[in-house]
Amino acid sequence: MAETVLSKKKVIVQLNDLLNKKMNSARDQITSLKESRDSDGKSSAGDKYETGVEMIQQEIDNAQRRMDQYKHQHNELQRAQSQNSSTIISFGNLVTTSQGVYFLAIGIGEIKLEDTSCYCISTGSPLGSALLGKKLNDKVTFNNNVHTILNIS
Repeated sequence: MAETVLSKKKVIVQLNDLLNKKMNSARDQITSLKESRDSDGKSSAGDKYETGVEMIQQEIDNAQRRMDQYKHQHNELQRAQSQNSSTIISFGNLVTTSQGVYFLAIGIGEIKLEDTSCYCISTGSPLGSALLGKKLNDKVTFNNNVHTILNIS
């Protein structure tokens, strides 16, 4: 793979946009579910009504958990943004290896930027843990693939 250097700033901007869209979607879903729950007048079916309300409440709770997760990821992203580049891989670094480009902050998965895949992984993930503390030109073996560190930003 040819060396590809992406901008950490551009990765963070794209991730912020993605998280904002996810938070807005979850917020809209919560609002819609609450309106649905509150607009259902209590029917004469009693138990059926209570079951329906409980199911809607469970969906609201699930959407709220997702919202909380997105907020946490957003906070972690802000923390990553404030991290300075170093010669040793740590939280918040954008790392280019011979096998791919990785942003060590939040586990979002693959994003496309400038026709390049960037894998957003947490430092607690197996590959993220393996990369921590490594330097330029170090090698990391993960899933029988050798990753040579080409760039750290």
